[in-house]
Amino acid sequence: MNNGEFDPVTGGIYLNGGYLVGNTQTGELWKNEAEALAWWETAEENPANQPEPAAEVAEETTDAEDTRKAVTVTEINGTVRKPEDIAAQDVVRITAMEDTDLTLKGTLDIDDESFVVPFRQDGGPLVYFNAQVSEGEFTATLNFRDSGRYEVNTELLNAELATPRFTSKPLVVYVMRNTSAASAS
Repeated sequence: MNNGEFDPVTGGIYLNGGYLVGNTQTGELWKNEAEALAWWETAEENPANQPEPAAEVAEETTDAEDTRKAVTVTEINGTVRKPEDIAAQDVVRITAMEDTDLTLKGTLDIDDESFVVPFRQDGGPLVYFNAQVSEGEFTATLNFRDSGRYEVNTELLNAELATPRFTSKPLVVYVMRNTSAASAS
């Protein structure tokens, strides 16, 4: 006999190896099979009335899904020196003259918008430049007024954002003083 079947001999419903012969809430005996089976249809003991087991939740990790988009520099113009293969570099290092426009171009898979690119000068303040994205391509024009070492990286790109949005290889710009001897060569 299976759980939930009515046994006319005992006048009860077979349940977990025994017979339930009356309503568990009222204590009254079943008057007939129909009453017993009606109770069984809504009883908590009926497996059909048990809530679906909760799907096992994957163990949460401290790292949420990374939705940041990669800023990939593919072209740099206006430098004194730059690596031939920018993509192959773990850290992109370039040399430029102070007060000279540098143009960065590359890819960024976001909707068209403008955003701020902060560079930190060694031992100094942040210097901000504007970048614009159009159809997945970005451009930024940089112009460092003072000589020194400037860097932008993933941490700086996201530092002032409520939710981190970008990843980037570090880009280090060595800015040389613009002197008459340097401009003559």
